[in-house]
Amino acid sequence: MTHADPGFGYIFCAALSRAHIYIGGVALELEDAGHPHAILFEQDNGTWSRWSMEHRLAGIAAFTDAGVDKLLCVGETGEVEVADAEGADEERIGGDAGGPNTLRPLRCVRVIGHHAYAAGARRQVYRRRLDAAGWHAVDQGCAIARGGADIGSFHAIDGRDEHLLLAVGMGGAIWRCAGGIWEALDSPAGATLECVLFLGGERFLAAGAGGLLLSIDGSAVCPIVHNATGENFVGGALAFGAVYLCTDQGSLFRFEGDTVTRIDSGVAPVAGGGALAYADSLLVFVSDTRVQSFDGSVWTQHDPAA
Repeated sequence: MTHADPGFGYIFCAALSRAHIYIGGVALELEDAGHPHAILFEQDNGTWSRWSMEHRLAGIAAFTDAGVDKLLCVGETGEVEVADAEGADEERIGGDAGGPNTLRPLRCVRVIGHHAYAAGARRQVYRRRLDAAGWHAVDQGCAIARGGADIGSFHAIDGRDEHLLLAVGMGGAIWRCAGGIWEALDSPAGATLECVLFLGGERFLAAGAGGLLLSIDGSAVCPIVHNATGENFVGGALAFGAVYLCTDQGSLFRFEGDTVTRIDSGVAPVAGGGALAYADSLLVFVSDTRVQSFDGSVWTQHDPAA
């Protein structure tokens, strides 16, 4: 068993297969000094490599384009790197004055259908084809206009495909986009929603502050009552026929049949951060200074910085 290097903090994860996973994080010394940056770790058939990016991450997403595995790294202020085995290409989201910046940061990234989506403050949403560079705003009807008095931010987005999306965020806001038309759904939540997962049909699960869980089917939003935790849900993934959710305190839960069950990963929770990814029957779980994976029966700790 290996142990993570305390010189790094881990924030995001993405997976293409058991043999190919990615971790996004920071060097703690640089983070403590206030230097914007990101450290990207890649495991390819058991071997870890890393590179850096001079911007804070809004998120990462992995995909395969024409047989080439790629990692999409999106910075909070719109800087993008698309990396593969040959190197990285730089792109930019929202180059105009109304695009992402330090006051209007991006907060999430997701591959949906044939596009990558990035969303964030002022309910801005951008997308890019997986097979071609070029980001375009797709937030007409939900974005807060420059100078507008409204306050809002998307913290997570998911969808069935490009024709059915759901974005959630600040104040419990839930926005549904069907056929390119955005509409705000009535939300019983006053707390921030940090995670949303497409479950099939028109069904989604949203999760957030204080252990909040919401079932969303079409335009209907219903709270899911449970007593499993009051911690803040911050990430989730569909894995092994159920939903796995992690909290900002490093706890992990399984949601199945409207029942929330705490999961023991073999080590005590590590508070801070929290993200999940799943591919090829492997669940990847990161929290603060720890990276773990679960193959359905055995938990394994990883040290990307080794």
